[in-house]
Amino acid sequence: MLKSNGVFFDVERRLLFYKGKEYNVDYDWYRNNDYSMSPEKYLKPIAHRVYYDYCVNGFMMNDDIFSYGTNIHERPEFLMKLSAVFPDLKKIEEEWAKRSKGYKVNFYATIDQIHRFNFDLNDTQEELTDEEIVHIKRWMVSRAIDRANNNLISEVFLYIKDEIDIPPEQITSCEEI
Repeated sequence: MLKSNGVFFDVERRLLFYKGKEYNVDYDWYRNNDYSMSPEKYLKPIAHRVYYDYCVNGFMMNDDIFSYGTNIHERPEFLMKLSAVFPDLKKIEEEWAKRSKGYKVNFYATIDQIHRFNFDLNDTQEELTDEEIVHIKRWMVSRAIDRANNNLISEVFLYIKDEIDIPPEQITSCEEI
């Protein structure tokens, strides 16, 4: 779909080509440079998606999966970011939505599979201390109590560590939406 619409990535050289024109998608460059002009200010999210944001994201809780503002149930956020850079690629988003089906995948994750920042912990340390385990337990019980009393917002995000794949045995259900 991308290639037939003039989009090509040279992943090793960190370049995006659109209709024969070359664009920098080196995420490290964007992290270390200030920019405010087009197209660079719109290319950073593309670089972020390709070279950094590849972890499994989801919800620990969500009352209405269709309310998440990016319509992720219709097409990947990546296509939304791409059409923000190149508005005439909006047609790819529309075509994807017509051709594909969305799925809700329920799974469980262990504490070791989840990014520490989910629980308001410093993400630079790898091993959990006993004190941090108690903090996580309190965090979870607090959210459960708030939820039981309807005092919690309808979305709580979940970010799985970058290097983790959810194995099939942790998937509890998968349903078309």
